[in-house]
Amino acid sequence: MKRQNKIYLNIGLRNNAFTPSQIIERLNYRGLTVKAALTKVSQYKGHKEQTLIIYSNCSYKLSKVCEEIENLCSVLTQDCIALKYNLTEIIIYDPFKNIEPFKFSNQYFKTL
Repeated sequence: MKRQNKIYLNIGLRNNAFTPSQIIERLNYRGLTVKAALTKVSQYKGHKEQTLIIYSNCSYKLSKVCEEIENLCSVLTQDCIALKYNLTEIIIYDPFKNIEPFKFSNQYFKTL
């Protein structure tokens, strides 16, 4: 049996045209099976916004998950998406935007 990696995502909803259910559908289609999701108010660059909190699990390696999340950033017009992959904490950026990177912060990261 393949290892199932625990994946948590925080996806801001302020700047994208997709509903939470459309985002979940896209993640499921791409193999990042969503097990639970909810929306909470979070903060990005000093602004409050609705944030989709996702719990997923899959057998993908971290590099594959990062590739899928980069693609998702582009599709959703997100600057970035915060990711916890097992014990790894990382911010994934849209590769087509020139975003100044910042450090992952548990203070702002939301979980289920």
